[in-house]
Amino acid sequence: MSGLFLSQVSQEDLEYDGFFDGQNKIVPEGFEASAIVTGGFNGIEEGKAIQSCYINFVLTTPGEFYGQKYRYNAKVYDMDAGKRDLAMKNLSVLDAQAGFPLSHGCLELTTDNIEEHWAGKANMRVKFGLMISEKQGEEGREINFVRGFGYLREKMLPPVGQQSSQQVAAQAQQVAQTQQQYQGTPVDSPDDIGF
Repeated sequence: MSGLFLSQVSQEDLEYDGFFDGQNKIVPEGFEASAIVTGGFNGIEEGKAIQSCYINFVLTTPGEFYGQKYRYNAKVYDMDAGKRDLAMKNLSVLDAQAGFPLSHGCLELTTDNIEEHWAGKANMRVKFGLMISEKQGEEGREINFVRGFGYLREKMLPPVGQQSSQQVAAQAQQVAQTQQQYQGTPVDSPDDIGF
């Protein structure tokens, strides 16, 4: 017995007319959407000889492309300094969105830190590009790529180690209620037996 169970099919899946082939719908050039980091990698992949860094994310903007998964290939190890700088700027956006855990915490950009501090926490805006691959003897194929990330301020987390103003206000209110609760309570009661 395998112990593998299928989940119930959602109404949305039942109404889907396409195929569940794992392929994303092509988004138009310049398309912008909100997304959240789902994971990433920084290191040398098995069977390869070069260092690579990529970020996995899923689109969260409701609509036709909701739930599509993508990978941003951060060119932090590229020979071109302009590409490296742009990649570092885009990764800094993700760190800021997650509350600066890597930059303020002086943590390295590692797979473990991406998974622990950015996955499920770093919301951002993403802008796509579209290119046509040209293989000899084949018709060109449309391929989406990430042009860059932008801040999504309404979902930006407060800096790590700092509390948001809402958290500070809530704590102050709790302390005030506690003080008010104990304000009229006598320290020594007449029934006190002197211990």
